[in-house]
Amino acid sequence: MLAGMALKRRWAVSRGRTSTDRPNLVMGVNVQVCWDKFCNYWEVEPRLVPMDGDRFHLSAQEAVARCDENTIGVVAILDSTFDGSYEPVAEIAAALDDLQERTGWNIPLHVDGASGAMVAPFLDVSRRLRERGWLVPAYTFPQNRPDLAVLRIVVRNGFSHDLADLLLDDLDRLLPELAAQSGPQHRPEAASAFHH
Repeated sequence: MLAGMALKRRWAVSRGRTSTDRPNLVMGVNVQVCWDKFCNYWEVEPRLVPMDGDRFHLSAQEAVARCDENTIGVVAILDSTFDGSYEPVAEIAAALDDLQERTGWNIPLHVDGASGAMVAPFLDVSRRLRERGWLVPAYTFPQNRPDLAVLRIVVRNGFSHDLADLLLDDLDRLLPELAAQSGPQHRPEAASAFHH
């Protein structure tokens, strides 16, 4: 709600106090319920992008198509409440930059991380280790440090030196590859079966 209030205030200041235009907010139908509430409480028109075919979230093309001079922002989410997928934030941001160049409309992008933003940077490591047969979940810290996320390895009786060496070898192989990526690559279809 606070993000929505900030978007609306920024829009109002840029339009001047005398504007009677109704603001709108572009988002997918898969957003958290707080966005529907925000639009209702703060008198903002929700411009919801529906699901279509195999697309269960917002796309850059669909978002930009619904923007106009009264759009206070576009909301992209990590991760979708429908299928857990990540919306293409970089593509949406680039499309909004292009729209601004063509029209002069400076429409901000809010990335809503209510479901997955605190673990997103670690999911590639978890996913890649899972491909090798390791279950290493990512967790966020509790109440006073929700900004901090870690990978957690539970070592049980019977975890031998040989298994520890295999885990370290797998980490040594995948960390340089992940470090070379420009950002997280969340592709569930890329995951394969266990290898050991």
